[in-house]
Amino acid sequence: MFRLFVTIAVLSGFQHLLIAGDLSYLHENNPWYPHTSFPKLTTPQWVGEEGVDAVIVLAIDDMRDTAKYEAYLRPILQRLKQIDGRAPVSIMTCNVKPDDPQLQTWLDEGLSIDVHTVDHPCPILQGGDLAKAKSTYDRCVDLLERIPGNKSVAFRTPCCDSLNTVSPRFFAEIFNQTTEQGNYLSLSSSIFSMYTSADPEIPKELLIDNDGREKFRKYIPKGMKRNGVPQDNFVNWIENYPYPYVINNLCWEFPCMVPSDWEAQFLQQPNNPKTVEDMKTALDITVLKKGVFNLVFHPHGWIKAEQVVDLIDHAVTKHGKKVKFLNFREAHDRLNENLLAGQPLRAKDGSDNGVRLLDANNDGFMDVLIGTSNRRLTRVWRPLSQLWAESAFPVLIGEGSHFTRVRDDGSVSILSETLEGPGLNKEVVTERVPEHAWYFDGRQWLKDEYLQHLIRFSQTVREMPIERDDKAVAVVRSPATRTWRFRDIDHDGLSEAIVTWRAVEIDGSLSSPAKTDVQLFQPMTPVTPVRPGSPVKKPTGPPTWRQMPFAWPDGSVVPAAGIDPELFRFHDLDGDGNDDLIASTSSGTTVALFEDFERGWTRPLLNVERKSTRSLPMVIREDGSDNGYFFHAGHLCWQNEFTADLPDMMHRVSIEKLLRPRLLEQGAVSPLRIPDPTASPEAFPLSKTPEESLATIQLAPGLKAELVAAEPLIQDPVAFEWDVQGRLWVVQMGGYPNGATDSDGKPTSGGEIRVLEDVDNDGKYDKATTFLDGLNFPTGIHRWRNGVIVTDAPTIFYAEDTNGDLKADIRKTLFRGFAEGNQQHRVNGLSWGLDNWLHVANGDSGGTIESVSCLKEDWHGKTDEPSDCEATIFTDFLSSQTQVSGPGCRISIRGRDLRIQPDYGLMDPVSGQSQFGRCRDDWGHWFGGNNSRPMWRYTLDDKYTRRNPHFAAGDSRREIFDPPGASPVFPISRMLARFNDRDRANRFTSACSVMIYRDWLLGEEFAGDAFVCEPVHNLVSRRVVTRTGTTFSAKRSANETDREFLASSDNWFRPVMARTGPDGAIWIADMYRFVIEHPEWIPEDWQKKLNLQAGNGLGRIYRIVREANSACCGAADESAEPPASDTDRSWLTTTWNKASRETLLGRLASPNGWWRDTSHRLILHREDHHFDDSLLEMATDHPLPLARLHALCLTTPQLIGGPELLIPMLRDTHPEIRRHAIRIAEPWLQPSVSKDHREMTKAVLAMANDDDPRVTLQLAYSLGRLIGEESADELRSGHVLAKLISQHQDHPQIFAAAMSSLNESNMDEVLAEAIWLVDRADSALVLKLVGQAAAFGRFDSLVTCFEKAVGEGDDPGGVASLNRLAALIREVTRHETAWKSLRKVPAWQEKIAPAMTKLAARAEAILNEPRADATSQISAVQFLATIGAGQASASERLASMISPRNPPTLQSAILSALTTMADRQTPDRLISHWRTLTPALRTEVTDALLNRAEWIPALLTALENGTVADRDLNAAQRERLAIHQDARIRERVAKLFDVKASSNRQTLIEEFEPVLKLAGDGARGRVVFEKRCSSCHRLDGIGKSIGADLAALKDRTSKAMLTAILDPNRAVEAKFLSYTAVTTAGKTVSGMLLNETGNSVTLISTDGKEHVLLRKDLDQLISSQRSLMPEGLEKDLSKQDIADVIAFVQTSGLTPKELPFNVPTEGSPSDDGVVRLPASAASVFGPNLIVEAHFRNLGNWLSADDYAAWTVVLPEPISQCEFDVELDFACHKSAAGNQLVLSVAGQTLEGRVPSTDRWDRYSTWKPGTITLPPGASRLVVFTRSPPVQALIDLREIRLIPRND
Repeated sequence: MFRLFVTIAVLSGFQHLLIAGDLSYLHENNPWYPHTSFPKLTTPQWVGEEGVDAVIVLAIDDMRDTAKYEAYLRPILQRLKQIDGRAPVSIMTCNVKPDDPQLQTWLDEGLSIDVHTVDHPCPILQGGDLAKAKSTYDRCVDLLERIPGNKSVAFRTPCCDSLNTVSPRFFAEIFNQTTEQGNYLSLSSSIFSMYTSADPEIPKELLIDNDGREKFRKYIPKGMKRNGVPQDNFVNWIENYPYPYVINNLCWEFPCMVPSDWEAQFLQQPNNPKTVEDMKTALDITVLKKGVFNLVFHPHGWIKAEQVVDLIDHAVTKHGKKVKFLNFREAHDRLNENLLAGQPLRAKDGSDNGVRLLDANNDGFMDVLIGTSNRRLTRVWRPLSQLWAESAFPVLIGEGSHFTRVRDDGSVSILSETLEGPGLNKEVVTERVPEHAWYFDGRQWLKDEYLQHLIRFSQTVREMPIERDDKAVAVVRSPATRTWRFRDIDHDGLSEAIVTWRAVEIDGSLSSPAKTDVQLFQPMTPVTPVRPGSPVKKPTGPPTWRQMPFAWPDGSVVPAAGIDPELFRFHDLDGDGNDDLIASTSSGTTVALFEDFERGWTRPLLNVERKSTRSLPMVIREDGSDNGYFFHAGHLCWQNEFTADLPDMMHRVSIEKLLRPRLLEQGAVSPLRIPDPTASPEAFPLSKTPEESLATIQLAPGLKAELVAAEPLIQDPVAFEWDVQGRLWVVQMGGYPNGATDSDGKPTSGGEIRVLEDVDNDGKYDKATTFLDGLNFPTGIHRWRNGVIVTDAPTIFYAEDTNGDLKADIRKTLFRGFAEGNQQHRVNGLSWGLDNWLHVANGDSGGTIESVSCLKEDWHGKTDEPSDCEATIFTDFLSSQTQVSGPGCRISIRGRDLRIQPDYGLMDPVSGQSQFGRCRDDWGHWFGGNNSRPMWRYTLDDKYTRRNPHFAAGDSRREIFDPPGASPVFPISRMLARFNDRDRANRFTSACSVMIYRDWLLGEEFAGDAFVCEPVHNLVSRRVVTRTGTTFSAKRSANETDREFLASSDNWFRPVMARTGPDGAIWIADMYRFVIEHPEWIPEDWQKKLNLQAGNGLGRIYRIVREANSACCGAADESAEPPASDTDRSWLTTTWNKASRETLLGRLASPNGWWRDTSHRLILHREDHHFDDSLLEMATDHPLPLARLHALCLTTPQLIGGPELLIPMLRDTHPEIRRHAIRIAEPWLQPSVSKDHREMTKAVLAMANDDDPRVTLQLAYSLGRLIGEESADELRSGHVLAKLISQHQDHPQIFAAAMSSLNESNMDEVLAEAIWLVDRADSALVLKLVGQAAAFGRFDSLVTCFEKAVGEGDDPGGVASLNRLAALIREVTRHETAWKSLRKVPAWQEKIAPAMTKLAARAEAILNEPRADATSQISAVQFLATIGAGQASASERLASMISPRNPPTLQSAILSALTTMADRQTPDRLISHWRTLTPALRTEVTDALLNRAEWIPALLTALENGTVADRDLNAAQRERLAIHQDARIRERVAKLFDVKASSNRQTLIEEFEPVLKLAGDGARGRVVFEKRCSSCHRLDGIGKSIGADLAALKDRTSKAMLTAILDPNRAVEAKFLSYTAVTTAGKTVSGMLLNETGNSVTLISTDGKEHVLLRKDLDQLISSQRSLMPEGLEKDLSKQDIADVIAFVQTSGLTPKELPFNVPTEGSPSDDGVVRLPASAASVFGPNLIVEAHFRNLGNWLSADDYAAWTVVLPEPISQCEFDVELDFACHKSAAGNQLVLSVAGQTLEGRVPSTDRWDRYSTWKPGTITLPPGASRLVVFTRSPPVQALIDLREIRLIPRND
């Protein structure tokens, strides 16, 4: 099922995302709060200029030297002036002279001069000195204030595009303050916005590079170091939010756009044109989103000025007046004027001016609330009219203003404690401050009685005791000590209220410590069901509040007393949809998970006192200042002046590290294999409860998911089936993947079948009964009579409950022999077919299947002993005569699926093969798929195509997904790190259970669509299926081009089966587990880390319904009108065999596919002839086509009686019914079965005029059922078949179907008609039919054809006649004995033989003509070869022409001709010319001799006597001899070639080890490769892609490659195994198995030729279990040849990366003899490895695909030299221990990388000694498996010559 496994990554993909409607950002210090779906502030809302959709800000950084900046900027400024006379650029300035005249010039031109700090510190907070940071900022602000005419408004944090230099502490403690001179700024441009695929508004083609990577995410800096400390986790970014937003109510943030020029040059070198193209794309997206494109650039050589001009040109040319260039000052002014109605964020003194931005009406756009001392205004944006609607605002806005959403309609409320008058809200008051509550109804603000009720309610429950040292306990009731905070804890859209009470001394003094307590209130709305038992409820009373029975975690080291609301934070740490608590104060740290509203935060993850080393930094410092806390990328983070020297400049705590104890509880990781806590974060996402996981499912609009069953009711579900009474039969694959164990740890069988019942009819199953346990690994189930059929490799069995207790009393094996192995690839997928058979998916494992028994014991078809037999059966329950296998028989299903008849023990291969889930649509078209090929249709029917043993129909499968193959998917779950199939991220890798939705209940738009489960990516994908002719296409719907029908953000959600339920819903089995991949595909080291059983015992089943349809399990749907009786979907109240005939007949007309199929099967099993008349009436008269179809498919010859009742169905208005009517009519086409066959035959033949290709296809199949020759024209089927063949030569399905219908009875007529139709005896069509006629022995017809051919053409007796007759004869001679038999026919001897004699003479004359051209001679040779087969004289005559005097093409034609002759002397004749043959001709002769077993001894004799040298045979030819089946031949070969068995290849490798010391030459190796390897491998544009892809070869060490060359069978994939086919004529063909059908196999040989072999001509087909690459190449290659070809492969296929600080150069000894190989001289390969700037080291070594190589050159006079190897390296202690491999000159040094404690601490490691030969050697460093964290930082390799 699944070809991909997900394991380790960052737990949270981004940061804590504010849920819809959450307003906590207004009260928390978080610079990164916006996200993709956060309400927008679009450019039209504030720019004040009609038609402008986007603003572009060009802001250049780091200015100190005005002259440098003028020179760089001038071309840019001149281009900007061409637009509207302005040059709006913002210069982020460090230090300038305020009186510099250049500044005034710029200001006059329209530039702005803005702030970048005086000293440019990176980071600004460092050295434990906040004052120093404030100084460099303040001095810059004050400096620029002194520039005449300048008003700076904007700031950019230094290095914000490369390092984590942005901190919440900076905003709170520096930016929000004023300088000593009273100056301040109000705009920042320090956060980066990155466009990602998470935004559905952005077309995916704008976001994805050609290599599949996200276009902008790749620019996030990786591999940086500062002072040797890693900076690998850049967090200064938000996603898909290119709009201004407000930080701390005081600062506008204009996010910068990814990439900056620094980010781009760091990734792909300076001035890269790709950078500008990506910037243009980002600009285009910004215009689409109506945002701000804020470019960060520098004059430091990272981007050219002309490239910026190119970007400007693009903006103007493509977008025109939709874009506006502004500087920061202009943008700031427009915000104040057009958005804020003249009321800026900051008052004149820099304080909060009382302006807030929020989405007041929930329309997704920001609105403005102004509550200043001189104006109160509400401004609501109307996006349709593009205007602002204004109304009054009721109160002042200040620190005491709390915005929230607590009302059911989602409206905004404000609770205000702000007093009238300036500054009062900042002072401590002891008198009552009136608390006002208002809400906005979309037009105006109204008194909020709901919130007022909360105010009163919280007052009534509060009494605070105060303990004093010198006084008695007093009670204070002072509402002035109450503080409010609102937080949506359960993410339901409504905020809970957190009330903190602070008690003060009786006398009002605050000199003593205050005491605080906490209350929590939940908004409640009384509701009642709309009807009894309904889950839909409606409000029935006024809203109210409920005080929670908890408030603070019990036992917390952070006491509630003394806690200030600013001291704790909320984040959903475990992804359960509830906010968890983080409190870190001077007392200590408490981190606790939220349980529910009855228990609160009762699951502590961390609870330690401040003195503990595990305590976390404080959120707010004791002095009340912000400590720089924030949450990002799955980590709790602190960035302040004390963190600058830490990795990533932050104190980071992994959420996974905190959650690890819960992971252990759930079994997601092995207790003994917990990763090192100091290592980089490794996230094992936590499992969720069924309800929590349900909440993570996203669906197409208008649909919802319902949970119908979950653990402990079910466990590990992989398949399910319903019975007619509504019970659900669930297949459980317990113990996957390594098997179940009992309580003693001993292996046991864990598979089960459970039966679920919905006892209380509430829509959920609530009772489970174990029907059968002790199963192996069951995979499929289908109801059958009184029991079930179950697939459980190696068997399919029947089980039945006989006493009604729902426990199996009977278990009977029906079929066995199915292959086991990987549980995901076992027999499965039982599906009912319209042919009245049960269809089974192969599982991709195959097997030789034996029919063991049947359910009808008295059936006559049973045999005693197993055999490869076929039985012809014709029963009441099979509507057509078919050759199938019965009890006691065995068949192979390799390459095919299967259909079975359990009642009779019958089995029959069908077109396949399917991996998991074989399905059909309403009309009987079958579909399947496998891991990375989600869906194909079986376009050819194996039961027909295998009838004609002389025709190979080709592959029956056709992929219909668009695009085909591993199509892209769009998961919403976190993309976790992967160790295999890295190229398959966000692509199908585990496609399974393809399903056609067979109902209309979800909506007509879904009917007939395909749904495919993709468990690795936690989704179900949908495709709209449309028919094209006889095949189909499956494409995404218009509204799902970038999203999935169903997707879950829960990484444990594993949908493995989807089915159309009896209720019309889509039902999905979720095999809920952590690891879904089979261990077969998990590296051993990862298996040790993971608990592969995590999730065993869990499992869920969902159903997908319409939003309005909430009924389940067959309950009535009250949202729709009651259905008519014939379309009822409700469960039956009785058993299947007691249901009324009317009910079952009515269900045949149900709109639901399950009910139609089930009723169909039940009627068949009832064997009740009382159905007959009703079925006949339904088949002809029912208005619904599908009802007519099922009734038709239930008819049998006995039921119909005669053709008069079936013929009308051939004229049905629906083409699918006509198609099936033809199929069902087949028994009447045979005289032995029906006396009325003439009438039926006439009616069927008339269907040739039907214009529907589906009908034509079936007719082409069914014509093969006609037996006997008819004289009446209207009954002659041959001419109809010939027309079909002729008309549909370009239609592969219809042509193959028609060819499969050829047989002895129609062959003559078809051939004659075809000749008449095309009027050419040698046309391609006639040639194919001639071959068929020869195979069927229709010699009289062949004579007629030859007679026409002899007389055709303008030159009877000429070259054209030779070619024409030769072509015909070749077709005849393809079939053994046919040519000989044909020449004995009297008509041949009379009419054709004389002409052939004349043509033979003409051919001889051409050969004897000295001046005859080669083309004519080749024609003559080919003609003589065809007519002279078996004639020694002809053979001798042709052999005599093998001479260097003749052209090679003629000699090749002669050799080919001789090999077709069955002349015993041919081998000797060929060998006698050996010395005159060219190498190419010798290869041809050798292949010809090897292809016939009887000719091989002659070759061996020639080898033994020296006529043929052993070097004349290539390795492949020698291996064919070495592994020949004949032991005598193998014995002679062993003596000739000294062939070493595979077990002795190691000895050979050791003999060839000197190769590893030779200097290889890639240029010479290219020649060797082309000569010896290119027949199977392709590299550097040479060769054929048959064998393994050498360009992707990772381990290119010389030793590894030498082993692969000399011992290719040491490790070989199954798909590269060689097969040998021996035909009945003695011909031998070797190659890889490419395809199999019912009557043919296809091999591809090493020359790239495909050989299609009919099974009837096969004597043997044997797998050699050896690689297609032969052993024995050492016979063809010298040691130097091998060294050269290794060098060629090592240097080909992959191009080294072009990196900064890196120029690959050769290394040679210096004066002291030491060879120094610095990182800068390496050739660097792989996805991550780079040369890092600070230490110029190789770093970011994160993958097994990363490696580096150096070329070492020793002077020729040196014979060889021994060196000690030293590595100058660094490795953090958390990463130490990874295996490093160094390979050079055939030697390999391996060792585990030691620790240097830190990444910036370099040391020397001596892994060993090597010996190098003179000349060039390639030294490679790599790792064999993915490293934990990172492999090594490698600065240099030194080769130190040994003194001795």
